Amino acid sequence: MKTVRSLTLNFIDGKKMSFEFPEQVEINAARQLMLKSLWESDRLVVEVDGDFLIFPISNIRYFQLSIPGMLEERLKLPSHTIYGASIVR
Repeated sequence: MKTVRSLTLNFIDGKKMSFEFPEQVEINAARQLMLKSLWESDRLVVEVDGDFLIFPISNIRYFQLSIPGMLEERLKLPSHTIYGASIVR
């Protein structure tokens, strides 16, 4: 059984859009390159049912990315990443 990943985009106008998607690559190094590419890009591209949705990063307030097992894979995140946080409401 494949583990589902999810992405929620929170836009600067207060709207949000969520996606579920399968694992994109199986090799850790390839995943690392995909993350690096995302951080350096000015837009996010998501394929949905054969159509491409292209989001300018400048319109996104923040994204929430849920990838089960990501921390165990030891992907290289920016050195200023804070781990183990909880949202306080």
